[in-house]
Amino acid sequence: ANQSIMKFFIEENKRYEIIDTLQGTQLLLESLHSRRAPIQSKGQECYELIKVKIFLPKPFTKQGENVWIRTETAEE
Repeated sequence: ANQSIMKFFIEENKRYEIIDTLQGTQLLLESLHSRRAPIQSKGQECYELIKVKIFLPKPFTKQGENVWIRTETAEE
């Protein structure tokens, strides 16, 4: 898709925004748009491949496929 179409989806449609919700001691990260239809441009569909990187501090260890637990208390 061209730059103006992408600018619309990023700025106005908020297609790539992530919503963070604190549920007790858990932080849930979700896409604002859980289902993204293909972008149409000049009669053609533009498909997307989106990767998200999340950086965690060292005191977190993996406890499951999508679960990370803080193993140390934060120093105050």
